[in-house]
Amino acid sequence: MKRYDRLGVEYRRMKTKKYLFITFIVCVLGLQHTLKAQAIPKNEYLKYLPLEYPRIIEQTQASIDLQLFGDKTDPDYRDANPIDGIDDHRHDMLMNVATRFAPFLIQNTISAPVDFKAYMKRLSSFPLYIDTWNIATPEPELISADSIDFSTIDQHDCQTDQHLSQSSGNDDCKLLALLNEFYPHDPQNERLSHLKQNPDREIFKMIYFDFPGEDPESWRKEFTRLFINGDDANHPDFLKNYVHPLIID
Repeated sequence: MKRYDRLGVEYRRMKTKKYLFITFIVCVLGLQHTLKAQAIPKNEYLKYLPLEYPRIIEQTQASIDLQLFGDKTDPDYRDANPIDGIDDHRHDMLMNVATRFAPFLIQNTISAPVDFKAYMKRLSSFPLYIDTWNIATPEPELISADSIDFSTIDQHDCQTDQHLSQSSGNDDCKLLALLNEFYPHDPQNERLSHLKQNPDREIFKMIYFDFPGEDPESWRKEFTRLFINGDDANHPDFLKNYVHPLIID
C-alpha cells in the first residue's frame, strides 16, 4: 500500500514537471513569435551598417578602347531610347546577347530575380529615404531625414543649376541635387570632397529604399499580395535578370 502511494506521488510529480516544462516551451515560443518581427528603431539602425560609401565602378579600359557601348563620334550614334549612355543600336545588340545566354528559371518558388521598379508601379508612393547623420559624436546623431518619391519622378521641371535644384523642393530637383552631390568625377558631398576631418562634425548620408515588410514572412506576404494575387502576375516584365556587359582586359 505504501509503495502504491509512493508511486502515486512520483507520478503526480512527473505530471507537474511535464506540465511546467510544456508551459515553459509554449511561453518561449510565444515570446519568439512576438519578437521576431520587431523592426530596428530608426535612431539605432546605423549601428548595424558599415559607415562607408561603395565606390563607383567605371567601365574597363578594354570596354573604352573597343567602344563597347558605341562610338559617340559616329554620326549615326543615337542614345534616345532609352537614354542610358549606350548607342541604341548597340543596346539592342547587347540585349539580344543577354537574352540568348540568360539562365532559365523554373517557376516553382517565389525566390526569383524581380525588377524592383515593379513595386513603384503598384504602390501610390515609393520613397527613397535620405537620412543625414553626424557620426563624429560618441552616439551617431540623426540631423535630418528627407525622402524622394520615385513614383512621381519626371513630373516636374527642374533647373540644371545645382543651387536652384536644392532650393526648389520638388522631388525631381532633389534627385538632381543628390546626383550632383555624389557625382564621382566631382563630388560635392562633404565626406567625399574634404580631405581634412572636423573632430566635431562628420556627415554621413544613408540612402535607401524601405521595401514593405520587416522579416522574410512579411516580405513574402507582401510579395504575394502585390504579384502572385495580382491581375498581371504573369506579365513578362515581372521577372528580371540584370546584365552588366564588359570586356575584360
